[in-house]
Formats: sequence, C-alpha cells, structure tokens
Amino acid sequence: MARALMLTSNEDATIGENAGILYVVPQGGGVPTPALKAQVLRQVTEVYPCTLTFQVSVQEPVYRHVDVSARLFLRQGASAQDVASRVRQALAAHFRVSEPDGTPNPRIDFGFNLKDAQGSPAGEVAWSDVFNVIRDVSGVRKLGDARMDLTLNGLPADVKLTVRELPVLGSVTLQDGDTGGML
Repeated sequence: MARALMLTSNEDATIGENAGILYVVPQGGGVPTPALKAQVLRQVTEVYPCTLTFQVSVQEPVYRHVDVSARLFLRQGASAQDVASRVRQALAAHFRVSEPDGTPNPRIDFGFNLKDAQGSPAGEVAWSDVFNVIRDVSGVRKLGDARMDLTLNGLPADVKLTVRELPVLGSVTLQDGDTGGML
C-alpha cells in the first residue's frame, strides 16, 4: 500500500456516526485488489481494532484527473521531441503517488491532508506548482503569457480537491509557442 486516508463524520458530514471510510492507494497507484483491501481491513479490525461499535469500510481511492495544456517556447537548439518528453516525465514525477524509494510523494496528497495556514483542509493542485515544473525543464525557455497558455482541466487556475480526492496526471497537451505545432 502506498497511501491511505481514513475519513469519519468528523471530516466528512456524509459519513455516518461511528463509521469510517478508509481509502487505500496501492503501490504505483491504480485500484487496490480485493486481496489488498481484505488485508487492510483485517489489519484495522483484527490486528489493531478500534472500539467495538466502530465500522470500517475499505474502498478504492477517488482519483481526480488533472489534464495539463501548455504553450511553451523552446531554447535555441533544443529538440522539440526531447523537451516534450522531458516535460511529460517531469509532470509524471510531480503527480506520482510515491517516490522511487517508496516514500509518499510530498507534492501531492488527498485533499484533506493539504492544509491552509490555519490548518484547515484546503486541497488543491496549485497552478503555480505545475507552471514551475514545466518552466524548470531543460530546453524550455518560457511558457506563454496569455491567459490560456497554461491550463489545468481547461482553466488557468488551481484545481480544487474534495477531502477524499487524490490528484493524478491526466492528459498532457503541449504546443510549441514559436511554430504553433503540437509537441
């Protein structure tokens, strides 16, 4: 298991009292197998049980796909194919569930775990973080400065997450700012 999130009525009013939903993310992302869900349920109900009346439901995670579209300008001499490949790799690394060593990726999390300055859930995928990821790729000279030159899910804005959503990279569309062609 790579990640998990337990929500109760304290965090989500749609969950009944004395119950919890445990969202499980397997290593590498995707949907947990029935065997993994059963193993996790056994762990929280038999190995480390809660109070007798507390009911736990183990469920698959709620993924929020984040589609990225960007118009970028290349540095002189940069290969368009190489830059496009590096941008896609950098975005995939930014959105991966776990780091290569198996630790959780600190750049993304469930909406509940992303807090504002007061400690309240403020789940979001920051537009500025995605901008920085793309801008910092070798061979990228700059991103376009028009309003729609970088969009997340079709908008030039942060992507808001509900408390139970975990962001994952969706489609990536890259446009060469000099030629107008797709990368």
